[in-house]
Order: sequence, then structure tokens, then C-alpha cells
Amino acid sequence: MDFTCIKAFRCTICGNEVPQAEADETYVCPYDGGNYDVIYDYDKLREAIKKDGFGKEKDGMWRYLPLLPIQKGARLPPIVAGGTPLHHIPQTATEKLLGESGSKIDFYLKDEGRNPTGSLKDRASSLVAAKALHDKKPLVATASTGNAAAALSGICASLGLPCIIFVPAAAPPAKIAQLRSFGAYVFLVDGVYDDAFELCQECTKKFGWYCRSTGYNAYTSEGKKTVSFEICEQLAGYVLRGTSPEHPLAMGMCAEAARCVDMGIVELGGGAFSAPNWIAVSIGDGNIISGTWAGINDLYSLGLINRKPKLLGVQAEGSDYVYRALKTAKTPTEWDKLPAIDSTTVADSIEANLPRDRVRACRAIMDSGGICLTVTDEEILKEIPTTGRETGVFVEPASACTIAGIKKALRQKLIPLSDSPISMVAIMTGTGLKDIAAAQRAVTASKDEASSSAEGLKMERGTAIKIPISVKAVEDAVKGLPF
Repeated sequence: MDFTCIKAFRCTICGNEVPQAEADETYVCPYDGGNYDVIYDYDKLREAIKKDGFGKEKDGMWRYLPLLPIQKGARLPPIVAGGTPLHHIPQTATEKLLGESGSKIDFYLKDEGRNPTGSLKDRASSLVAAKALHDKKPLVATASTGNAAAALSGICASLGLPCIIFVPAAAPPAKIAQLRSFGAYVFLVDGVYDDAFELCQECTKKFGWYCRSTGYNAYTSEGKKTVSFEICEQLAGYVLRGTSPEHPLAMGMCAEAARCVDMGIVELGGGAFSAPNWIAVSIGDGNIISGTWAGINDLYSLGLINRKPKLLGVQAEGSDYVYRALKTAKTPTEWDKLPAIDSTTVADSIEANLPRDRVRACRAIMDSGGICLTVTDEEILKEIPTTGRETGVFVEPASACTIAGIKKALRQKLIPLSDSPISMVAIMTGTGLKDIAAAQRAVTASKDEASSSAEGLKMERGTAIKIPISVKAVEDAVKGLPF
């Protein structure tokens, strides 16, 4: 990007605007600690895209380099984040997953578990690492519940850039193993995520390290906004598959065409874009939903989509700061000043006592005309095997939280439906391999394993039964199955 396309960095609380160089030094607003939005000159950006197009020579998220606050020619990570699939879920599977109301929804899963370290947060870490190299920072540090740490560790390893990680000691072992495998310097903090965050902040200030922490470094949401660019471009491909299958930007012949085709398509710079009616995503620190909304605003301001989707934000019942904030307060100052809560949830990657991007998360939901709700840990765990069984996508608890929230919203009739289908994209933020213990707990709760001594047992989807070494035992177990 030509940095002349950046007008300013603006505080989300007081509206104070500063130049990029000042924001890079302070990270957040010096007056009230508010996070910064990047304010662009969209006329200049549009002209640049008209002239040069999107980055056809770049893979993944770097296709959208003209829309990212990093200098053209900057060194980029050799392992590429983004470019993850948008799975179009067949109608029958949608109905099985979401219930009867699923017949009215043209449903898609954005599978962010396909990123290099298995989560959407690779997008943020990729941009932050590129920025750190451009600014000649010798080291990057972050606090995390696990996913952001793994993302930064993997991306930095690919660049030969040292990183220091602060994570709660209770983080899932699989996530800690990732960090160590990537060669990160890892501090297991005897406390919760918020304790790790504060310790990281103190150390980065004291030692002059570059801080990547979510909801503090403005470039994290700028990296994450690329998920919206991909959603809208891939969705247009599905629409074109149904309306103009010979179009060069239409999805391939193996793709099932969109059932909802009245979304409107805008073409520019070698890309075609179309916005869904709804985007659903879970909320922890608030940075993913704020980044998602930033991407939507960019596309809309550039004239690349003709409407903005509504956002469905889903929180775990035991970690529901944003839900409470939207219920009790109406302004950025009020959202910012609400006290921390005591959080606990099986979905560790969305557990936060005091979400660091809480103001922008609340604003995104309110500005979109969307909704925020909560689901229980039991509902979250239930959707891990259900989502896998009906879609073939293995998700971590934070992603299952999104599916549980969609189902609850449909049950409570919070999402208006009509005879014509609406389009909905659910962002699956991370792979189930991030938290195998939760997946094991989920499948054990839904389908009890049978003992080897039991007789007359029947197989069904998602079960695991012990049998003797006997063809007859297999024959008896599969009787009545539909194959």
C-alpha cells in the first residue's frame, strides 16, 4: 500500500486522530487507552486498485496487499496465511446441522483451521511480523490464550525473527507444544489470560520489545480483516457459479452454486465481491469480530459490496463481557469503563475477563444491526462432533460456540426468515486439533464408548465400540446401517 492512502489513526473512544508514526509508537490512544482504527483515503485506494488490480502474483491474504497498511515491497512471511476455503454446505446437511430453519439458509463455513498454524490469528501475526521487520524490530512479544501465540511463533520461525510468548499455565498442552516446537521463548504465567496480558505489556515497555498483543496493536485487526475480503470474494464466486458459470471468476465445476443469488456482485481490479446477509463468529477479546467489521467497512467504502451484513456475535456464557456490555451500556466510553468479570469456559481461546478490543466489538455488532448472545459450555461441546459429522470440518470449542449460537438465534427467532433463503457465513476460527481434550470430552459425552464385554451393540455415526477379532461381531454391529 502507498502510505499516502492512510489519513490517520483514530481512537475508538475519544476520536482523537494521530499520524501513523505516532500510533506506531504509542500503540493505543495516550489519553484514554482506546484502540486505534486506521482511517483510509478510499478514493485513492480505489484508483490504485483500478490501476494495478489486486495482487494476482500474491497468495493468501497478500492478494489484498493494496488494502493493508504495509509498504509495498516489505518482506513477507514465506508461510502464507489466508486463502482458506469457504465451504458451501449442502442444504440437507445444513438442515441436519441447524434444524428445520436450516432450509431457509444458504450456509457457508469459512474454514480458518486451514491456516499454517491452524487458526485465523495467523492473519494478524503475519501482518504484525511483516511490520516488525519493516520497522527493524529485533523481537516480537505477545500475550495469548494459545492461538495467537502459536500464530506468532510459527510466523516468526519462518522469518528467523525471535519471539517471546506469555500464556496462562493452564493453556491446552497441544497449544503449548506448538509454541515450543516453533522455537518460541515461552513464559507459562501462573494466572489467567488477563494476567499474562498485563505482564506482557509491562515487559514490552520495560525492555523495548515490539508488542503484538491482540486489542493493543492496531495491525492485528488489520490483518484479520482480510477474512472479510475473502468471504465476499469467494461468495461472489458461488453466486457466479449459479448465474454465469462460464465467468472466469465463477467457482469451479465441483462447487455447488449459491442458492441465494440476489446479493449483487461488484467487479474491480480482477476481483468480484458479494456480501452475505449474516456473518457469525465467536467473541473473546473482541479483535476478530472488530477485524471482520473493519474489512466489511473497507469493502463497502470502496464500493465493492452494495450492502453490509449483520453480525451475530456469540460468547460463552461463562465469558460474556461483550454481551453484558451491550445489555447495559450504549456508548464507547461506557463499554470501556465496565469492570472486568470472572471468566471460565471450555472454549479457552475466547475466555477473557476484560476483552481488550471490547469497544470495537460492541460497536461492530451495534453498527451492523446485529445481535450478541451466549451459549453454555454444554452447548459448545455438543457442536464439536455435530459440526464434524455434518460438514466434515473439525473445529475447536471457540468455533463450535459459533454454531451453537446460530442454532440458539434460530430457535429464538432472532434471525428473520422468509420463503426466500438468506445467506450466512460462519467463521470457524480454529481447528479441533488445537484442543484434542475438548474434542474427546465432547464425543464421550455424546456417544459413550461401549465395553468389550457388551453384546448386541449397534454402530451409529460417531460411536466407537470395542469388539473381539471377529467378522461376525462386525456383521452384527453394522446390521441395519444405511450402506
